[in-house]
Amino acid sequence: MPALSASDEHRRRRRALLAVGLLALAAAGLRVPFMWTGIGADEGGYAFIAHEWAHGAHLYRDLFVDRPQGLMLLYRALTDVAYQAWAIRLGAVICGALLTLIMAALGAMLGTRVTALCAATIFAVAGVAPRIEGFTMEGELAAAVPAAAAVACAVRWRGGDGDTGRPVRGDRWLAAAGAFGAVAMLMKQSGFDGLAVAVLVAVAAAGPLRTRARRGGLVVCGALIPFAAAAVHGISLGWRDYWFGIYGWRAQQDLGRSLGGRISELVHALPQIAPDVWGMALVAAAGVVVCLSRRRALWIAPVWLGVCVVALNAGGLYLPHYFIQLLAPLALLAALGASAVYARTRPLGIGLVLLSV
Repeated sequence: MPALSASDEHRRRRRALLAVGLLALAAAGLRVPFMWTGIGADEGGYAFIAHEWAHGAHLYRDLFVDRPQGLMLLYRALTDVAYQAWAIRLGAVICGALLTLIMAALGAMLGTRVTALCAATIFAVAGVAPRIEGFTMEGELAAAVPAAAAVACAVRWRGGDGDTGRPVRGDRWLAAAGAFGAVAMLMKQSGFDGLAVAVLVAVAAAGPLRTRARRGGLVVCGALIPFAAAAVHGISLGWRDYWFGIYGWRAQQDLGRSLGGRISELVHALPQIAPDVWGMALVAAAGVVVCLSRRRALWIAPVWLGVCVVALNAGGLYLPHYFIQLLAPLALLAALGASAVYARTRPLGIGLVLLSV
């Protein structure tokens, strides 16, 4: 097959970018109808707290909430637009579109343009996940955007000179990955998957121990900026109240749950969420096989899913919207599997994408 000319390559790239942009618009469009379906208890509670905070009440002291300030800042921005249900769901619409774009970027970096289009398509449609409440502005969705961005920054760094062990100009990507990963945790405490994956990518690349430690330190330094800002704000409010809100109360309620209780709740939850994810999970299993059978950085995708599973199980509750955290890595793995099949048998590859959505 003759090599493509520079102009042909440029046209293909523009078409791919246009397709991804249209998929992001489709992701937004699929979520728009849910802007007027009413909001859930969590959304309403967060909106009320953010609204009262904007009018002079103090977080964690006057207004108890068991989520970090990042989520409250997001809700404050949404309620500043309008103290209405549609404004809150507007946040979910934007998050869905942003995650679609990030999935495309990850697909392109870990695979091909076909992988990018598959990842964007799968998440744009399957990410709505009505039984998992993927269309709601829950903390899990809010955390998923910066967590996925953290993974994308880490992959972008590794795609440069990350395997050489030499200091590279792209090290700023590691600091950015740390910052995004910390922002995810300030949306919801269990959103540590992006930060964990970024650290793993930084220290796993080849190089002397000192170089690996320096890379990990860059991720940590990036994370310290949002964490330090949150800590300073917490101290100003009263550290005891702040710490009880973001950790102490949740630890009392969830972390002490028995293993039997956890298993029982998980078994009860699986039939509820299965219709939204079984097809994507099945194709993602093929993606895991692809990742394990090839070299390069493909190991990042299954590791990301594994960390998300750990985060999901850390809390001890299995409410449907908690599974939102799994959607992005599942979509990426499904895209890797479907695009690998597409390269050999196009109709079957397209069929796997349709099965995923």
